[in-house]
Amino acid sequence: MIAEERTTVICSSNWASAVLIVVGASACGVRELPPVAAPLQQQPIVQDAPTTAPLPTNSRVIFDANGETAKVLEVTGEMRGFAYAGRRSAAINAIMTKTICGETPCIADMPKGDHEIVFVRQRDDRQEIADVKLGDPDKVVRHAFGSLDVSPAFVVGVAGTTLGALSMAFSWLPFVFAGGGRSQDSHDTLISVGDGMLIGGAIAFVGGIVLSALTRPEHHPGATTEWDLPTNNPSPIPPPQGGVSF
Repeated sequence: MIAEERTTVICSSNWASAVLIVVGASACGVRELPPVAAPLQQQPIVQDAPTTAPLPTNSRVIFDANGETAKVLEVTGEMRGFAYAGRRSAAINAIMTKTICGETPCIADMPKGDHEIVFVRQRDDRQEIADVKLGDPDKVVRHAFGSLDVSPAFVVGVAGTTLGALSMAFSWLPFVFAGGGRSQDSHDTLISVGDGMLIGGAIAFVGGIVLSALTRPEHHPGATTEWDLPTNNPSPIPPPQGGVSF
């Protein structure tokens, strides 16, 4: 089977940086918590195993996502660069991957050595990386996905921070219009609008920062368990599903 080559491009620009500054100011960062519980050393059941032994330079490995369905990729390279267009700039990171198997649990024959494996959860495309070292014994690699919990209060806080900043940034406009030879009533109304935008924006901005800081997202990293299968077992790997060899 020919491995699928894929390139993932991640771009960031000065606009993205501005958004991150607002979110970072209001959220004070993500709260990093301990990883989720590591998967138990329970060998997954896979069907349709290869009937021949792997090449001497390869190792046979079972991939499993701890009961979830995931795609397994391997990172084959990374490219970084910058692009400029007038006053705008962008940083481009391209990660090249190849598909090991389309759905866990699965088996693959891979070259011995170090591999950077990417598990992509099917239900939400969450991606997590596990470093795997393959040697002579066959191996099982089980990965449990982490979580990023974002509360509705945090979203409200970020929205308040953003809207408050915009309100303060444009609060000067009513004052400009008020000085355009308008009637006294219109002048007073515009001044009141400007004061309201400035004061209300400041309250929303500060309140949004406090709210989102108190309810910032909580991140539990994923966890990986890997172990070697007994070498004295004449059939250490159960039948796989969609096994491939590289």
